[in-house]
Amino acid sequence: MYNFPKKYRLLKRFEFRRVEDVGKRKRLDHVIVVFAENSGDSPRLGLVVSRRVGNAVIRNRVKRSIREFFRYHRLTLSPVDVVVIARKGANLPERDLLFKELDTAFRWICSCNSDVQKNAALSY
Repeated sequence: MYNFPKKYRLLKRFEFRRVEDVGKRKRLDHVIVVFAENSGDSPRLGLVVSRRVGNAVIRNRVKRSIREFFRYHRLTLSPVDVVVIARKGANLPERDLLFKELDTAFRWICSCNSDVQKNAALSY
């Protein structure tokens, strides 16, 4: 059974707003990824999939794909809040292309976090 517990999700509007306001943003072809550090002990995911992406079946398919990618790769992330905004065209017939974009975004998040952690270590 695949589950996605609440501790790994962004649930409230103010959580999404905080990430949007203070986070770093990366725009790719089919998704926009925004992340900000959190004070918790695990990474959390928030999804924004508007009706521009497609009908309900397509939107749910896109959300399931992004959640699946996050479940498999969340251990590579430090405690960050990640918001993935699906853009028009994210309903790709091959999930591999979407996964490649998400992989690029997660690598970018890891590299940004390692820079932040290095700077924090140097400041002490």
